[in-house]
Amino acid sequence: MNPIERFTTQRMTKIIDFEGLDCCFKETNSKFLTECLLKWGLKGKRYAFPNYDSPSSYFVKQWLNKAYDGMDLSFVAVEDLYLLDQMDSFLQIAKEAEEEDFDFIVLDRFWPSGVYYNTASDTAGIRSRFESINAMRKMFKLPFPDVIIGMENTMPLIIEGINRRTPVEEQDKNESNHSFLRDVHHNFKIWLDNLEGYTEFKHHKAILKRVKVYHPAEDSTDVLKTREELCDEFQQLANELARYIGVKVC
Repeated sequence: MNPIERFTTQRMTKIIDFEGLDCCFKETNSKFLTECLLKWGLKGKRYAFPNYDSPSSYFVKQWLNKAYDGMDLSFVAVEDLYLLDQMDSFLQIAKEAEEEDFDFIVLDRFWPSGVYYNTASDTAGIRSRFESINAMRKMFKLPFPDVIIGMENTMPLIIEGINRRTPVEEQDKNESNHSFLRDVHHNFKIWLDNLEGYTEFKHHKAILKRVKVYHPAEDSTDVLKTREELCDEFQQLANELARYIGVKVC
């Protein structure tokens, strides 16, 4: 039995998966949540995908850097690039979790990202895509997350954040395609709205937590929450998750 299969079938380690588009503060808050759980004596670690520090992400980087433009790669082919990176990286993650006896693993994106990172679809299409990717992740022996944290932001704030973070001429294939990002944003909301009703989600008794990183405004001038506001929200969420994992929090 390889490390991933052993991890998946025998694990007690909880997987907490942050999902969302760029500039939804997944990195900041997944790090903060990890720090909170470690502070309370739990053992674990945060990982991010794609794993740009690993050779396994080579083809993902080539795709994002537009090296394959004009090749008309299918959705399945592109998703395989991401899943191969995750499978290769998770071999080491599973070994580390077993050797260190981790209580939790925090992931900044995982295989569910493939459900919504596509052209716009409807409710039935998103469900079908979820079922397809779920079948693919089983072939790659990747585990189902115990907790999915959906980080939600508005499209104007996402685009503003991307442009502030990365000069336009340096943006990758996804960052520079605002039409595609709007499709992804549309799909992400449909997926979150329906996720708890999916058979596989219920079978794994997974938990969904949705976090809006902005204050909705009636005149559409939404503003981002402050760092302090998000820290307060994630402090409360960390308390809930620590109890879920099995730690008594004062």
